[in-house]
Amino acid sequence: MAEGFVHFVLESPWPLAVVLGIAAAAVQVVVLRGGKKKQLAVPPVLLLAAIGVLAAGYAVETANEAVDRHTRALVAATAPLDRSVIDASLADDVRLLDPTGAVWMSGRSLRDRLASIAGARELDQRVVSVDVQPPASGGVSARMERVAVLELRTRDASGVPILSSWALHWRENGEAWELFDVQWLSLGGQTPDRSLIP
Repeated sequence: MAEGFVHFVLESPWPLAVVLGIAAAAVQVVVLRGGKKKQLAVPPVLLLAAIGVLAAGYAVETANEAVDRHTRALVAATAPLDRSVIDASLADDVRLLDPTGAVWMSGRSLRDRLASIAGARELDQRVVSVDVQPPASGGVSARMERVAVLELRTRDASGVPILSSWALHWRENGEAWELFDVQWLSLGGQTPDRSLIP
């Protein structure tokens, strides 16, 4: 129930607002065609509810929306390189994982490697899609963590587009979100190999 409220009121308010607006118009037509005078108050209430839903949707940033925003900002900070955004986004204990969850690299060495890769190459990167969801484990971590499944299109100097997919595991840290696990899921439809890390 709470997830439905968050999605339909705070993250995607337009469908509910439109339904409330249509309901207000329908009730108004019924009242004008001989309905009871008591029903005259219903259309304005429905319109106010529609406006309230839209206002709430634009005023409140949910955890999913915050992680989506942070994910897109992190991708944007890699081309051209903005080391300050990368440093602010990554947890001190950040890890790079293979598709099975095995750790390839972690901590400061990973942070430095990511920055050197982004700094050494001119990349044209575009976010194809971001799907943010609570972790599968649920519980307390479901409120404090989110997983952003990211599909990315990258063109290097050769100009050939390559699709890759990633699972970015974010956790709430005070007022901010930090990336603690980066799981490389696929590269060009294939399973990525550690040898691909420059």
